[in-house]
Amino acid sequence: MTKLDLQECVIDSEGGLVVLEALLWNESIQELSLCRLDLAHPRCARTLARVLTTNTYIQSLDIWGQDNNENDDCTIEPIAHALKQNTTLRSFHLCGVKVSDVEAIAFGSALKVNSTLRTLYMEGIAIGNLGGKAIAESLKSNSSLVELGVNGSSMGHIGLRALFSSLRVNQTLKVLQLGGVTYKKLGRFRPAVWKLALQFNVAIECLEYSGARDEDATSFEFYIQISAFLRKAARNVARGR
Repeated sequence: MTKLDLQECVIDSEGGLVVLEALLWNESIQELSLCRLDLAHPRCARTLARVLTTNTYIQSLDIWGQDNNENDDCTIEPIAHALKQNTTLRSFHLCGVKVSDVEAIAFGSALKVNSTLRTLYMEGIAIGNLGGKAIAESLKSNSSLVELGVNGSSMGHIGLRALFSSLRVNQTLKVLQLGGVTYKKLGRFRPAVWKLALQFNVAIECLEYSGARDEDATSFEFYIQISAFLRKAARNVARGR
């Protein structure tokens, strides 16, 4: 068996811990999905970090966690630090966990070192401008990440400006997903910023935006403009311009 999908199973903290501890010695599972893993449990985050450090077989990991902000002592920094040593994981989805700026900075630091991760999605998070800037900085040196999702963040125009500016340097990222970014959060973020960035970028193929509301029509139009610009850029590249 190479795939273990427990998304439909309701596993408590102790059960999730048992699964993680078993993976420390497992040499067959390559894809793992866990639902409602309580990373606020004192040992869950540390054990998951150990799995990422020692297990050399897992290539895809989907973790649907619980809100870890209820426990002020809880941190998923060990998981981010473990990615610095991991050389086999290709896809990592971390959902339902409120990644703070401090933890996002740790993930940014890991992305500067990790050269095997291709897909990273963090959903239901609380990354602000500082975390956004840290991830943006990592994109300038990371040449392996192909898909990045930062959904439900609290980033404003400063973090968004940093992310788009990094695309002037990064030439490997193909998909950038920014769910939940409203027009109010864009603030002084002007189209000239992303247009200038994407003029220097030949890799981005898709910029996804989800969560637009009726009253957020201006924000939706903003992303429509980006999509149109990307399509035009792709046509120009195809024509050799």
